[in-house]
Amino acid sequence: MIPDPFDNQNNLIAGVESIGWYAERLEKIIEGMDECADWTRQDEVKQRIYELLENR
Repeated sequence: MIPDPFDNQNNLIAGVESIGWYAERLEKIIEGMDECADWTRQDEVKQRIYELLENR
């Protein structure tokens, strides 16, 4: 379940047919964010996060 930030009773992934794809996608984003945890240059972190969210 991924609750809607504006209505936590609403599941944003309810009825999604390809839930496995979303799970893999979220895992990739989380792993990429973990890699940036020790980076000191915020501009590089920002760029990497954008790339992760754009699936690049």
